[in-house]
Amino acid sequence: MQVEPFTGIYLEHWIGVLRPHFVHYTLMFSNTTTISALPTVIRPLKWVWTYHPPKSVIPYLSWPVDFSILSFGLLCAKCLDREVFIHINVTPSNCTIALGQYNASYAIATALNKMTQQYLAPTRKSYNYSSWCYMVEIPGVRDTLVYTFALYFNYPLDFIRYKCCHSKFNYHKKSIAVFCPKRTKEKWRTSRLGPYVIGLVLLCYCPLILCCWGDTMAAIGQKIPQENAYENLDDSDKEQWVYLDGHAPISLTNLTCGLCGFGWKYPMTVSRLRRALFILLSPILIFLQCLIYSTYQGDLTSDLINHGVPMGFLSMLGGMEKSKSLFVPMLGGPYCLLIVYYITGFFFLLIPRSLGDLVEKGSLDSKLAGLSPLVLSTKRIEEISMVQVSLYHGYKRLASIPIIWFCIVVISGFVSIATACIENQSPLILPQSGRLILRLAMYTIIGPLLLNLVHGFFAIYLASFSIVGETIIFLFYALILFPSSSFGYLFFGGALLYYVWKLLKGIGDVYYELLSDLVEICTNFDLEHNISKLQNSTVMIEAPPGSTVTALRVNYRTIYLTEQQKNIIHNRPHTRHRTYVRYDNHIPGISRRLFNFVVQKCKPVHITVFHAIFRIGLIVLLVFVTIKLSMNSQGMSLEISEVIHVLFIVVIGALPRVLEITLSHKNKAVHKEIHLVMLEELIHEFHSTEMESGDPFRTE
Repeated sequence: MQVEPFTGIYLEHWIGVLRPHFVHYTLMFSNTTTISALPTVIRPLKWVWTYHPPKSVIPYLSWPVDFSILSFGLLCAKCLDREVFIHINVTPSNCTIALGQYNASYAIATALNKMTQQYLAPTRKSYNYSSWCYMVEIPGVRDTLVYTFALYFNYPLDFIRYKCCHSKFNYHKKSIAVFCPKRTKEKWRTSRLGPYVIGLVLLCYCPLILCCWGDTMAAIGQKIPQENAYENLDDSDKEQWVYLDGHAPISLTNLTCGLCGFGWKYPMTVSRLRRALFILLSPILIFLQCLIYSTYQGDLTSDLINHGVPMGFLSMLGGMEKSKSLFVPMLGGPYCLLIVYYITGFFFLLIPRSLGDLVEKGSLDSKLAGLSPLVLSTKRIEEISMVQVSLYHGYKRLASIPIIWFCIVVISGFVSIATACIENQSPLILPQSGRLILRLAMYTIIGPLLLNLVHGFFAIYLASFSIVGETIIFLFYALILFPSSSFGYLFFGGALLYYVWKLLKGIGDVYYELLSDLVEICTNFDLEHNISKLQNSTVMIEAPPGSTVTALRVNYRTIYLTEQQKNIIHNRPHTRHRTYVRYDNHIPGISRRLFNFVVQKCKPVHITVFHAIFRIGLIVLLVFVTIKLSMNSQGMSLEISEVIHVLFIVVIGALPRVLEITLSHKNKAVHKEIHLVMLEELIHEFHSTEMESGDPFRTE
């Protein structure tokens, strides 16, 4: 075999200009009648080339074949992005080549080595240590238990490896020799198992996060009573008051999840819409992954699917029939898994009226004893942990129990307490036979559906979190191995996410600061009722309701009252006055109508959101232009030192913060005083409007 000269000239030009470390190429044979391949060979005509000088390692062969997508192309900084065809002339003609056999691999590698020595090695001596590889399936991997685990739980099976022929200097022959070992190139365990471990950790936290998120959504969707007289409100009614409890009264979460206020008017409808969107968008990362792979690596993915490589939900790109045997075959494949997940998700998530109440009823009863040391009742949990779990309701209760229980396990005496709990538990009382048969029938129908929903939830979220883990690990690889080309992109990406998050969070900070100022002003208004006044030579004092006055102190002299004076003061009619601030567990709050009135007059929501979107647009434009300039002027950036290059990147990334500081008000104290005076006027205007409309104020 011999490589055609024009192929060597083509490679000499582009490799000499771009200096790549990794090249994909396609073999093309001439004068050949038959080309076959061993069953274990994957894409037999698609080979790769790389080189690794002594005492140095370039680990392209130890990464998954899709490392370019997982790193957003950053690990391909030294890859040749052009399609290369290697034309090999075979002599004698009309022969048969069985790709994957040792003789064929050795002959091809020898021809490629001759081309390297003639065209590439003179420009760079490191090319004498080249490797030419093709993908193979590990023999016997389909018969292992791990393969079955990969089919049903998307375990990252080490299924594909590179089998290579290497060139190195032979000291005996004093020349560059080619050898083709039988051993394949093993994958890095961190790149293979790391994302799966990250996915499992995130999956364990996912139910707790979903419960906390559900509690927040339930609070957003609570329906406010009709805005009538405040006299009809009792102490347990909190919907008409907004409290300074550390949470922003208006935030991006409230606006988006509450559908811009519709959640208050139509809580049940908005709750159903949120659940439907949650069910529909749960596999969004999986669909996005399939779209990216079909766009950028469609041929490679199709070849892997046709060969039978277990690829999880990516096997859907091969069609419904082929995907059945590559992922959850007993459940009908990924398509059936998603269909059943959507159906059962609709049944279990959309139909219930209140998922929070359903979750709370499904938790352990506080009156029952635990059935094992691993399952304690809420009453026993409260006794051991000294935390009142029963105060929590709905999603928050379910999220708090496992966290508190984990802390209980590490305390001393847990085993003895749990053992005593089991010994003292009451005997199990079996239900009546009719109810038992009915329950068994219900469990027979609902049980498999619920089990399929749990498995679908597990598979979908584990695959989604594994995608996140793969991205994190391979971006870290890119930053470590290619810092000069990766730092700028990662820095701008991180800066963009930070500024966007800060601006979106700033929407809530604006209204939380406004609420804090209103609470402070209203508190001062309430204190004015207890201040004595002198009017027409008469000292006017308003004592708190229910208090007993026995003496007066004027100018440091105490005047004791007679019994008749005490009775007159005690039997006085209660005066009605405005109460601006209300407390709930020592947390101050004001009327929600007052807060909404001030928001409309002072800081309208649509204007605040527009300002945030406008700033985000400016930052995105700045980052986009910077990245475009960096991509189009890589050659010019090589002329300066790496330190200056990194310094320029940091300075450009800090420009949004510099602009924010520049545009901010210099005299903040003066603007703050003016703002507080304006809020006082708005509060008086609100109460004047309320009095004119006939709505009474809250009285004590």
